[in-house]
Amino acid sequence: MSALFASAAQAYQLNADLDCTDGFITGYSKCSGAYKLGRGENDVTNGSATNIVTQILNEEDVFEVGGDWKFGNKFDGDLSSQNNDDGFSVAGLNTKSGSFSFSELDLAKTDLAISLKSAKGFSLYYVAAGSITDPEAIQWNTAGTSVNKKGNGKALSHISYYTRIIEAPALADQIRRVPEPATISALLAVGTMAIMRQKRKQGS
Repeated sequence: MSALFASAAQAYQLNADLDCTDGFITGYSKCSGAYKLGRGENDVTNGSATNIVTQILNEEDVFEVGGDWKFGNKFDGDLSSQNNDDGFSVAGLNTKSGSFSFSELDLAKTDLAISLKSAKGFSLYYVAAGSITDPEAIQWNTAGTSVNKKGNGKALSHISYYTRIIEAPALADQIRRVPEPATISALLAVGTMAIMRQKRKQGS
């Protein structure tokens, strides 16, 4: 799995010696990576369409959910230049494990794609809507992103996330339709007539 991927001036390759499943993010059901970045490359800069992770999620649809991912935020110790309406915060930057949280994001109807970046590696994790019950305590580690010679995860450089809003099905599709009064009356009339016919047959 050493195939090289290139798009414009960006390049990365799958890391044959490390798998994203060696790492962890609370509630994840799918992951992709680990990937090695080419010289001078980054997984996410500003979430634009040319960013590597944006392309993997939307153009390649790596998680096979239809793409349509929207960049949320990137945390590298300074959120001052980023939109933080979701109340995104991270504990454990520059360490190999920690937690992050969302104080304003409705995770019951929001899919998450998380990119962990460590040294020259990154891995992507998919967390389906409703998989996280406590948005204030989402755990992560870098063991499936980048490791040292002893196999221990390297320090996290930054963490980025993308979202997909899952629209709730129409109410009519969630509950069985209740017949209107006119329909009920008609059904009762048909049933009564059937009973009367049956009685006549029995009396003849």
